[in-house]
Amino acid sequence: MHGEHLIRSLDVNLPKPKITEYPVYNDQSVFTGDYYSVASFATWQTTPSVDCPYPPCINDVQRPDPRLGTINSFESAASSHYNGLTLLLKGKIGRQVSVRAGYTFAKAIDDPTDSLVVGRPGNVQNAYATQLERGLSVTDQRHRVVVSSVYEPASFHCEGRALNALFNNWKVSTVLTAGSGRPINATMAGDANRDDNTYKDRLPGVVRNAYIGPNSPSM
Repeated sequence: MHGEHLIRSLDVNLPKPKITEYPVYNDQSVFTGDYYSVASFATWQTTPSVDCPYPPCINDVQRPDPRLGTINSFESAASSHYNGLTLLLKGKIGRQVSVRAGYTFAKAIDDPTDSLVVGRPGNVQNAYATQLERGLSVTDQRHRVVVSSVYEPASFHCEGRALNALFNNWKVSTVLTAGSGRPINATMAGDANRDDNTYKDRLPGVVRNAYIGPNSPSM
């Protein structure tokens, strides 16, 4: 399956980003001496000033329209690809047990297609390089197995309608679902690219949804 012209949102009130060396701090807010490159929408100040007595400091982002903050533009520009193979087996064990078993092997990729995420716009990380957002979809799951069974006991021959209604025409069923892990987007704390959105800044050099979570059995 292939989808075109799917909705996504972009912050169009951002300047073009510049590659900036971003300092790395540990969990105690102590500078480690390391830097990594990030496409930042703001600039860095490396010389002391009134606003930055202890450089380096991050300047505020200079938006094309400084009167406004984030401007979310919803576009029908995203795409998706889904390839899947499904196998289904069904049959009966004796006269009283029915069994169905399904297996799906699939892969889903998009760039990304979520227009809203928990009530906030699902902006891509860099509106000027949307091709870098292409990766595993949040709905991707490589393996999935569903097994269900229905047991229908044999009828009892009881005296009276009440006993027949109580002991007959019952069915017992169960469903077992097991699947491989779903994608995890490796984001980082803070706002490394300075676009005023702290929910989507990824680790350097890591693509969207690069990691896979644990398997998920359920009944």
